[in-house]
Amino acid sequence: MSKEFEQMERNLMVEIIRRRQQPLPLKPPAIDAADDALAGTTLEQDLCMFLTGGAELSDVTLRVGGVSRPAHRSILAARAAYFEAMFRSFSPRNNIVNIQICDSVPSEPAFDSLLRYIYYGETNMPTEDSLYLFQAPIYYGFTNNRLQVFCKHNLQTNVSPDNVLAILQAADRMHATDIKEYALKMIAHQFAVVARQEAIKNLAQPLLVDIVLTLAEEGKFDTPTQTQPRCAIAPSTSAEPII
Repeated sequence: MSKEFEQMERNLMVEIIRRRQQPLPLKPPAIDAADDALAGTTLEQDLCMFLTGGAELSDVTLRVGGVSRPAHRSILAARAAYFEAMFRSFSPRNNIVNIQICDSVPSEPAFDSLLRYIYYGETNMPTEDSLYLFQAPIYYGFTNNRLQVFCKHNLQTNVSPDNVLAILQAADRMHATDIKEYALKMIAHQFAVVARQEAIKNLAQPLLVDIVLTLAEEGKFDTPTQTQPRCAIAPSTSAEPII
C-alpha cells in the first residue's frame, strides 16, 4: 500500500506478485554443502573438540581414582557453582581436584559422561552412568536440573529385573528416593524372577526389610490362605451332658 510499491519497476512488481501467490514450502530449502562448509562449526562442536584436544590450555586437573583429565577453570566455574566457589576461595593443592558425587566415587565412564555434560551439554549415556550422575546436579550446583531429569528418565526407562537390584543399591547409597521407590515396586511386581538371583543374597538387611514392606504394601500377601482342620468334630446328638 506504499507509494514506493506503486513506483516499483514492472518486472520486480510481477516477481513479487508471483511469489506472493505461490504456496509456502513445507520443508526449508536444503543447504548446499559449500554453504554448510562456510557456516563453520557449532559452539557444541567447538567445546567438544576443546575437551578432547585442549590439554595445552588446561589450568586444572580432575581426578577419579587413578584416572586424570585436564580441564579448564573458566568452563567449570561457569557451569557449576561448586567449582566457582572452590576457585574463588582457594587453589587446589597441586592443582588437582578429586571428583566425587556425595559419598560415592563415579566410575571412569561416568566421569567422562559428567565432563561431556559440563562442557557441551551432552546427555546421551549408558544406564550405569546415570546411576552415578543422578545426584550430580544437586552436589555440583549446576545451573539447571536437565542432567538429573535425563538420568531419572534413563533409569526408569531401562530398569529391568536383571539390573533392578544394582539400581536399588545405588539409589539407596545416593539417597535417590524416587529411583529407590521405583526399583522397590518393580522388585515387588517381578519378585518371582528377582528372588532367584544371586545378588539378592548380598543385599543389606535394611534393603531386604524395604522389599518385604513393599511386598506388603503392593498387596502380594493380602489374601490369607484358607486352611481346613484335618478332622472336624461332629456335634453331639446325645442329650446326655458331657462330663
